[in-house]
Amino acid sequence: MKKWVPLLCLVFLAIIGSFYLAQSKKESSIEQSKKDLKNQIPIILLHGSGGDEYSFSPFSEELIQKEDSSSEVLPVTINEDGLLDYQGSLNSDTNRPLISLGFTENNAPIEDWSAWLKILMIDLKKHYGFQQADIIGYSNGGLAATYYAETIGHDSNVPTLRRLVLIGAPFNDLDEEENAGNANFEELVGQSPELGNYLAIKQHLSKDLAVLSIAGDDETETYTDGIVPLRSALSSRFIFPEYVHTYFEKITTEGPSDHLSLLSNQQVIDWTYWFLFDYKLAKEREIIFASQ
Repeated sequence: MKKWVPLLCLVFLAIIGSFYLAQSKKESSIEQSKKDLKNQIPIILLHGSGGDEYSFSPFSEELIQKEDSSSEVLPVTINEDGLLDYQGSLNSDTNRPLISLGFTENNAPIEDWSAWLKILMIDLKKHYGFQQADIIGYSNGGLAATYYAETIGHDSNVPTLRRLVLIGAPFNDLDEEENAGNANFEELVGQSPELGNYLAIKQHLSKDLAVLSIAGDDETETYTDGIVPLRSALSSRFIFPEYVHTYFEKITTEGPSDHLSLLSNQQVIDWTYWFLFDYKLAKEREIIFASQ
């Protein structure tokens, strides 16, 4: 009988361990209870390649400090199977919450990111009743947001995309020769296949959408933010103006304006705040290109 005691203890410990492991997995994602936030417009944050749900932390901290701005940040991740993992829940009295989405597959194709973004949007509308949403996309996150805007159509299962901010998004890839030159351009030296993909479906963009495209220029006389060429970031001008209601371009040269510093650049934060919180949509269409 004695020889069975250690074995029984091991079995017992294994059962207990499995129970606590299951509980920890269950509790790692906080379940989102239904709340009526239909009058709120959340702001979805999309990081770039290699980033995560905390990539926007410096940006979010600065934005929240502004008057009548967002009141809280909700980090959430989504894995390759489309499973969401919320790191909290929204308060019932929240104001313009920032929802920072992290892709566990943070180097996956842009089309996958866009599909996972849609899963989040469906879930947010289901639990919080959001009718509209804004998106800020940094680097490749801006590409995913663009593809989402082009493919979402009139899907009633997701909030209507109201405004879109693009920060250093490499629409025409990273080749310096194909993107040579300053902001005064009407055509490119060379067009990447990626840009061609966005151009092929741009007619599906919402005519009510408002877009702000921000490029960085590190002023090294190469017209680049150190990673993304200026003309690549501003190739958004070939995608949006023909079909959306509002399209603005901005180029930041103040403060740290290299690619990796764009999310902590005060000018970028100020422009984003203005566009999402202060700017009143005009009755007539507005299209303003940057120039140098």
